[in-house]
Amino acid sequence: MAALTPIVLSRAGVDISTLTAAGATGDTFPAGTNVYLRVKNGNAAACTVTFTPPAGGAKYGQTVAPWVPAAVAATTGDKIFGPFPADVFGDANGNVNVTYSVTATVTVQVYQAA
Repeated sequence: MAALTPIVLSRAGVDISTLTAAGATGDTFPAGTNVYLRVKNGNAAACTVTFTPPAGGAKYGQTVAPWVPAAVAATTGDKIFGPFPADVFGDANGNVNVTYSVTATVTVQVYQAA
């Protein structure tokens, strides 16, 4: 898994054209109520994204099932997911764990609102 570093959004604007290849075994990024993951799919197949909270990591020690939102459409799909509150999605290191059903030609970027 690759550790993704958020780009902080600001009034000055940010270059959203720079994305990183999705990790073959998934990625991690810091959890937060102002953190979002962008997934852009250039693959011929739809890309299912799965966010897996830690077992027993939610409030009161509850386990939250993995979140599998609607797939990112094939070839031209481009979606932003989030936010990811630390008390639900954060693992022992405060990171969100995400995997992708396909990774070839799938790119990602994490954004953090200032």
